[in-house]
Amino acid sequence: MYGHDINLPTPLCAAINNINFAGGHGLPAFVAGTAGDGRPGYTAKACGTGSSTTIARPNTAFGQIIEISSGSNVNYNGVDLTVTKRMSHGLQFGAVYTMSKALGTVDVQNLSFTYFATPIEDSTNLKRDYGPLSSDVHHSFVFQGLYNPTFRAKELGWANHIQISTMTYMHSGLPINVYNGSDPTGEGVTNARPMFVGRNSLRGKNLYEEDPRISYDVPYKERLHLNLFVESENIFNHQNENCATGSGCTGAVTNNITSGTFMTVTGDRNARLFNFGSKITF
Repeated sequence: MYGHDINLPTPLCAAINNINFAGGHGLPAFVAGTAGDGRPGYTAKACGTGSSTTIARPNTAFGQIIEISSGSNVNYNGVDLTVTKRMSHGLQFGAVYTMSKALGTVDVQNLSFTYFATPIEDSTNLKRDYGPLSSDVHHSFVFQGLYNPTFRAKELGWANHIQISTMTYMHSGLPINVYNGSDPTGEGVTNARPMFVGRNSLRGKNLYEEDPRISYDVPYKERLHLNLFVESENIFNHQNENCATGSGCTGAVTNNITSGTFMTVTGDRNARLFNFGSKITF
């Protein structure tokens, strides 16, 4: 069952954008949480009425009641540096470095209902949930380059049919939200964080991936061309956790702090991969 705060205002959003700085602050942001004062009310352990968490509810016809309010906020600030070299002498490349910070009390927006569905630990003190968003990436670097030789000497003419390109991805680790794997308050929820541990307080491993490609063009007369190529994904076979901007690295590791495999990687991105191919153009 869903309900809305009677004082629910329309979200106010402001943004600053220019060549190399981008910032945004949203206040308020819609957030869903259990209705009430945030304490473990109407639970078996709190009221001593049995094993079912619904026995002590005033009206047992209702299960969990979700209240949508607007007391949360999210903000983002970042700066980026872009370097671009246009094609000349067979070489072109572009690189972008971004340093940013994304903070807030909620993340993972539910687009169906336009609110943020991240569970709130204590609805009486939202500051306890203020911290890095799951999409918070402090440092990011992307490079793309292409080289096609343009030798004038006839003995090196064959090299002019070679084309070398690469794409480089690097960014710092995404956040990990840990939980204690137990239900100390008797709310029937076992994904609460340990005491005095902030949301998204740990980080996954840095991501690094290099994807090169080499091709050779074999012309035949004027219009017919045979193109041979080899390309690779993650050529250095760097282990990259299967993280996502929506959930960070939480789903890529064992995040139960009481588990014997705590922080063990459970999902990886693609390992080293090679593709060989050819195509004919005419």
